[in-house]
Amino acid sequence: MWSDAELAWRLRDEAAAPWLVAARGGVHYDAAVTGMVAEIVRAAGLRATVAWTGGTPLVEAVMDPAQPDLLVVELTSDQLSRSTSLRAESAVVVSGGDPALARAYEGVRVACVYNVADPGTERFVEEAEVTEGARAVGLTLETPAVSMLGVVDDILVDRAFIPERRTSAAELATLADLGEEGAEPGVVLAALAAAALTRAHGLSQAAVRDGLRAWGSVDLPGDE
Repeated sequence: MWSDAELAWRLRDEAAAPWLVAARGGVHYDAAVTGMVAEIVRAAGLRATVAWTGGTPLVEAVMDPAQPDLLVVELTSDQLSRSTSLRAESAVVVSGGDPALARAYEGVRVACVYNVADPGTERFVEEAEVTEGARAVGLTLETPAVSMLGVVDDILVDRAFIPERRTSAAELATLADLGEEGAEPGVVLAALAAAALTRAHGLSQAAVRDGLRAWGSVDLPGDE
């Protein structure tokens, strides 16, 4: 039995938009990731479509003749457990409580983004069969090590997608950019996840900042 995600993947055109996947676990702010990603993509001047269970159906998104530059996909454990073929460009799992979520990492081409504070997500990455060259990128609410995104004082920083990552970090945004809920750990983690997915695609620090500011100004996930 296929999930709608599996069906959508098989129906898509080979030249269709890459998928940036956020696996939806039981964490309240998981749902914010896709909205943040979409705003960052738009801030970079690209077109994003968000596909998720409560919004635009995946099959509808992949069959739309007006294809976006990126498809931002939220997948539940139920969808992932019944998917065998889909291969995301990059994927993030914030909570490792459900083993089915590990499926998001299978075949990833660019970056497997995990939560440093949740060893289950790192284990998912270690056990995943990914495309050669894919990287593991950690998220932390503390000062990040190399190949991580994290927080220094009230600044979200990147030590994964910059050439000088072994010796320095790049500023992405501030907690104030995330709006009224910017101090909430879940919101910060979601912002780091969104930043990692979009930085892995090559989007700029400025796009991350402007996109997170746009999300924080309305405090709602975006779609188009």
